[in-house]
Amino acid sequence: MRTPLRTPGRSPRVIYLLLAAGLAAAAFGALSCRQVSDPAAAVALNDADQTVSQCIDQCNAAAALRVQQQLKVHNIMIFLCKGDGTCLANETTRFSNALQIIETDRLACIAQCHHQGEATAGR
Repeated sequence: MRTPLRTPGRSPRVIYLLLAAGLAAAAFGALSCRQVSDPAAAVALNDADQTVSQCIDQCNAAAALRVQQQLKVHNIMIFLCKGDGTCLANETTRFSNALQIIETDRLACIAQCHHQGEATAGR
């Protein structure tokens, strides 16, 4: 009969926390926010037929997708905390901060929608 593989000197709780930290780092890498001014992240505004309403819809859809992704990460992290109070508190704070960033980015995106198509008018 084989015994389970254990890392000498590390409890399963430490291993889970290290795994959770690794997953969180990977998730942040995959889901990282870009600056709204980053052209690669900007909502397409160059189409002449795109309206402000369509732009706002795209901003809202992008934010909703990011919220869904963060919720998935949050649920994984809660599971990996295994009821540890400190871990749960840290994850709750991380999740709350992530949601605040998403909302700030969403509002900045919408603000850009209201400026699309503005001419420089000699500026």
